[in-house]
Amino acid sequence: MQFNEWIENTEGRRLILTDRVKNGNRLLRKYNREKGKDIVGAKCLTLQQIASELLCAYLAVCGEEKNIEVVETSMCAYVMNELLHNHSFSFIPQESVCVQTAESVLQSINQIRMNRPTEAYLNATEQKIDDIKEIIRLYEEMLLNKGQYDTPLLLKNAIDILDKTDKEEFLLCMPHLSQCNWGLMADYEFTALEETFVNRIKSLLGIELTILEFYSEETEQKNVKYEFFNAYGIVNEIDYIIERIKKDRIPFGNINLLYTEDRYETFIEGALESK
Repeated sequence: MQFNEWIENTEGRRLILTDRVKNGNRLLRKYNREKGKDIVGAKCLTLQQIASELLCAYLAVCGEEKNIEVVETSMCAYVMNELLHNHSFSFIPQESVCVQTAESVLQSINQIRMNRPTEAYLNATEQKIDDIKEIIRLYEEMLLNKGQYDTPLLLKNAIDILDKTDKEEFLLCMPHLSQCNWGLMADYEFTALEETFVNRIKSLLGIELTILEFYSEETEQKNVKYEFFNAYGIVNEIDYIIERIKKDRIPFGNINLLYTEDRYETFIEGALESK
């Protein structure tokens, strides 16, 4: 369904799931300008925000007042770096441990933690798989000891909560999510872990997500421009691209970043969060 059509034909609270709140809010502002009226009761949220709020509210209902610190991907690399300096693993030479190594290991384990293991992991030796599982255990333990959560840890904890609560208990924690019209930005592709989280919410509340398309004649008629970038190291490459976008004052919602390997995704997320 077209975004404008959905907005005009739904009433009450409207919740739009997006991987970037800024992108969703940009569409809402664009609609406001074009139609000359405000959209009442529409809000953009990420799954990370919903999971964080659910975890905080659930702990409060259980009598555990606890601050949830959500850490950016770029900061998690330093936690991983500390872990690798303090522990030895069969496939990581100790002399090679540095922040860049930690970033690479973090990217690999996050693929597994988000339930999308790579072919290399599936074909790894038993010893390496055991080491990777131990890295994940230690890494998550370190985060929790610091009172920190990254996105996979947040989603895992939120799913555990949903598995042991009913609709009434869930709405006690998240009353503002009752009687909402739920929309999903069409370009938001869930990881397996995100999909599990969303399916739990859908099952619990008995809701469906409306896929929202964002076609615009003006956008369709514009010439698409492609630029190719290459630099020494993934971090330098991504930093250069982001700085170029900012320098040229191009709205991030008008940019598609295409990359050649899955490992770029974590670095892009970390760079965008930090900037």
